[in-house]
Amino acid sequence: MSTTITSPAPTDLATRIKLGHIEIVQSEKGNVRKAIMVGELLNQLKEERGHGNFDAAYLKEQCQLEERTAQRYMKLAKNKEQIEARLVKSDTMSEMTINGALALLRSPKSGKGKGHKVTASDTYDTIQTMLVEKLETLEFPEAEAASAETIRKLNKIVEIKRSAIPKAA
Repeated sequence: MSTTITSPAPTDLATRIKLGHIEIVQSEKGNVRKAIMVGELLNQLKEERGHGNFDAAYLKEQCQLEERTAQRYMKLAKNKEQIEARLVKSDTMSEMTINGALALLRSPKSGKGKGHKVTASDTYDTIQTMLVEKLETLEFPEAEAASAETIRKLNKIVEIKRSAIPKAA
């Protein structure tokens, strides 16, 4: 007969957040529910600590969590119902990755009902949002260089498209 030893449930929110994050990092799948739970704890902690007392330094020191990761978890918690509603029948949260859940939130929302075909414009909007979010994570010099390169490439594509327009006689 084996005895299972369990550690006492931590009552300190920061400790519970830290332990939840460690579980997420150590597993490959099924993280969405855990990330939502950690996000809910973070939202609670933010409310309890009040304005100005919930910052990157506190998250790093007390929760061993980067600010951007905390923001992602909190976004998942805030949008839990939307994520569940947008899952297709074959997808389950136990198999979804955190990035997959966040992508569901970024994908176009259509008021056109079931069967609406996603357009190129919808896809562009989604990718644009992802690009802006990525740019926000970069430090200034890298962000400036990346945005300049992206703008250069976009302008080149527009020029190619412009030159393909037939000239009026």
